[in-house]
Amino acid sequence: MTTAASVTIGAQNALNQYPQENPDAAAVAGNIYSSATPFGASGGFVYVKAEYSW
Repeated sequence: MTTAASVTIGAQNALNQYPQENPDAAAVAGNIYSSATPFGASGGFVYVKAEYSW
């Protein structure tokens, strides 16, 4: 019988950066951030996944 354990840690926008506000987008599309931002408009997200199989 073999056991295996693993831990996965990940993050998206770990520093919780927000893009510059786009005043024109709020008037036209209803959002204050551009949809082409590399950070996203939802803030940071981090996760940890632990897995064990036997």
